[in-house]
Amino acid sequence: MGTSDFTNPYNETNADAAKRLYTSATQKYDLKDCAEAVRLYEQAWQKDPYVGTFHNLALCYYHGWGTAKNAMRCHDLTFHAARMNDAQSMYNLASFYSSGFGCEANPKNARYWLEQAANKGYIPARYTLAVKQHAEAQANPPLLHFCYRNLKAAADNGHEKAQRLMAEWFGPMTEEEWQGMTTIDMFNRGCNWTNGTNGYNQNYVLALRCYYAAASRDYDGAWCNIGWILAEQDRMSEANEAYLKAANLGNKIAMVNLANNLFYGRGWAKDEAGARQFLLMAKSHGYEGIDEIMAGYFPEDEVARQAEGMTPYQMVRRGWTLMEGRDGEARNLRVAALWFDRAARNGYDDAWVYRGRALALQGLHDQAFAAYREGADQGNIDCMGILGRCYATGLGCEQDKGRAMDWWDKAYHRFHPRAGKMMTKLCPVAARKRMAQYMIDNMKMCIDLDFRFDDVNVRKLADELIDNEEYDTARTLLRRCVSTIANNVGGSDLYEDVLVQLAWVYFMDGKGDDDYNAPYYNTRAAHDIAILISNDYRGSDRGKAEFRLANIFDECFANYEDYEIGQLEEHFSQDWYNRRAYHYFAIAAEHGYYYAMFHQAVALIYGSPVAEDYDKAYELLCRCQEYQPRALALLGLMHFDPKYGRQDYQQAREYYEDMVEELDIEGNGALTVRTSMACVNLADIYIGLNSYAYDRKAQQLLEIVRDYHGYPHFDADALYGYMIVQGRCDNRRYSYNDGVEMMRRAYRQHDDRAAKLLRKCGL
Repeated sequence: MGTSDFTNPYNETNADAAKRLYTSATQKYDLKDCAEAVRLYEQAWQKDPYVGTFHNLALCYYHGWGTAKNAMRCHDLTFHAARMNDAQSMYNLASFYSSGFGCEANPKNARYWLEQAANKGYIPARYTLAVKQHAEAQANPPLLHFCYRNLKAAADNGHEKAQRLMAEWFGPMTEEEWQGMTTIDMFNRGCNWTNGTNGYNQNYVLALRCYYAAASRDYDGAWCNIGWILAEQDRMSEANEAYLKAANLGNKIAMVNLANNLFYGRGWAKDEAGARQFLLMAKSHGYEGIDEIMAGYFPEDEVARQAEGMTPYQMVRRGWTLMEGRDGEARNLRVAALWFDRAARNGYDDAWVYRGRALALQGLHDQAFAAYREGADQGNIDCMGILGRCYATGLGCEQDKGRAMDWWDKAYHRFHPRAGKMMTKLCPVAARKRMAQYMIDNMKMCIDLDFRFDDVNVRKLADELIDNEEYDTARTLLRRCVSTIANNVGGSDLYEDVLVQLAWVYFMDGKGDDDYNAPYYNTRAAHDIAILISNDYRGSDRGKAEFRLANIFDECFANYEDYEIGQLEEHFSQDWYNRRAYHYFAIAAEHGYYYAMFHQAVALIYGSPVAEDYDKAYELLCRCQEYQPRALALLGLMHFDPKYGRQDYQQAREYYEDMVEELDIEGNGALTVRTSMACVNLADIYIGLNSYAYDRKAQQLLEIVRDYHGYPHFDADALYGYMIVQGRCDNRRYSYNDGVEMMRRAYRQHDDRAAKLLRKCGL
């Protein structure tokens, strides 16, 4: 153990001891035990003078509290506290240097410490410094700025003397303060305060003081500058009053400034007439460049002057020059709109569109809307189209889709190239009904024009209606077209095309209760039309028409008995419908219809109603497989069954697996006879691979087919029973005998695969 541990058991440093003593001294000082406070402060000082400011100790020596007065000790302690940034001590030290208390008087040091205390925000110091600066400002006016700042800070903090002096020193300037200065001298001093020039700091309060003094002697420039400062402070109404006084005294700058505020409605209500008056007043007082300002504020006057003797076309060209900023002209949309307005009012109706665009580019959508409306009312179809868009989006007006449709309808009837598309985009069903009604009302015109334009293209609209399953509207439109053509002396080359469309509408419309409450009426009605053109379709809609006819005839063939086709007056044999269907499927296939290719391939594979042609069928299936997933089932079959001459189980498996994926068979996608058979064949291939994993896949496919109740599943029964008998089925619901019965049940249904499997199992 060292010696210091005996002499200082708590191991306390001088700094710690000083801090403890200083804290105790401050507590005693607060309890007004000044004698003890002085003793403890002095002990703390001896150990570490920088433990605190010792401001309280300095006060004790100054007032003689708890000790004898000691001016020198008081000064030293105050100097120490001031150096430690104590603002009150700085202020006291300034007083000591000023009076020579405890030191030799030193005005320079006194001013320095007074300014330091003021800079620290000590209010008495700021007040005292302000008083000194006010006296000094008589000889050095820029000091008045600092006087004002310090005095205002003191007044704002409740210093009563400062508050009284603020009103006395910085209220309205008195004649006595002018001290013989001229009006222009006082105005110039205000300019110095405004701009912070010639040694002055910028101070709008003091500037206004000077300006108001000069203005009281009717100096127009002073009122103008007062207006400027008030405007800078966003006191626009007061600024306008000052500008008005200056203008009435003949100040042309104030006239222009007031005109500007009146034109834009700043401070006072917008008053273009008043703005014009003050600009003309400034012009009369010789303000240079006033014509350019006038043209900027009132360009319509300049446009009216320049337009004299010009043609409407020349006016439009002038407007485009300014709208695009070409030919050396700066872009000016506002003036461009005026030129377009003048051209429009002189008979150039497209100029309404241009005016609307120029206004819209400025964000003036309500004015742009007014321009479009004026042009639309005068029959301009472009304006009608744009007006419809405005109503549709609520741009420049209240949104109203009904009015939008009305204006687009008017434009559509005048052959606007995009009105139909715009109506369709906004309200497709209503738009198509409107267009259909227009064509119905003007069907003879549509036929005479051979449907050459969208506005009169009955076939195109009918297809859109069919695609959107709007069969009622399509049927009404096509019936009117058929009857009009039939009653037309010259007929129409489009007659058969329209008939096919009408037949297709009947075929696709599944209500079945159109004119007669009879089952399958729509298909039977389609049948009657198809028979009219069954021998040779000669229309122009090649491919699509044949495809539709093929589907109609195929439906009549497939459901000959159910639809009572044989009872119709114009009927043929079931085989005849089959041959007609094949005939048109073949033509549609040549025109690239993949579904038709698939159907033609089916006929060629199974030899009905034409002879088999496996090569042709294979070619068609390969072409349509990407678009007709069921073609994959037939491609797989042609590689699975040796009768087609392409037996290749690996290739068959690939096609079948693609079919399962495309048709989502494993996700319970819809099954048909052919896809069910494809699944069974794929399961057969999997079983032949003799793998547990593939046995599970085979079992899954067979269970999907057996659980689907849309078609018989004897092949699936045969294979499933085989897997049970062979012990390859992961299913404990069925016994060995169940498996045998499944195979025998399939065999009794003359299933070839069942016979082979029974023999293979020795059964």
